Amino acid sequence: MRNWLPRVVARVPVTVHAKMLAAFVAMVIMLIAVGAAGLQVLAGANRRAEELVRLQRKIAAYRQLRHITGQPFSSFFSSLRKRQSVPWAMIFCGLDLIRPASLRRSA
Repeated sequence: MRNWLPRVVARVPVTVHAKMLAAFVAMVIMLIAVGAAGLQVLAGANRRAEELVRLQRKIAAYRQLRHITGQPFSSFFSSLRKRQSVPWAMIFCGLDLIRPASLRRSA
C-alpha cells in the first residue's frame, strides 16, 4: 500500500532517462510555485511595512505640530494652576502675578 507511486512509475513504458527528466521538471515546477507564493507573502509584508512607515511619519508630524501649537497654551494653563489664589481679573488685566513671600505665608 505504501509503495503505490513507485509501482505506477515503474509500469509506465518509457525509459529511465525520460522518467528522471519528468521528475526533475516536476521538482522545478514545485520550486517555482513555492518561490512565487513566498514572493506574494513578502510583497504583502512590504506593503504593510510601507504603510507603517507612512503612519509613523504622520504621527511624528502631528506630535511636532501639537508641540509647536500646544506649548504656549499649556504653559499658560499650567501657570494658572500654580496660581489658583490669584483672581482671574489680575491674570487677564496683566497685573503683576508674582506675590511676595510675605503674602504667601499663612497667619
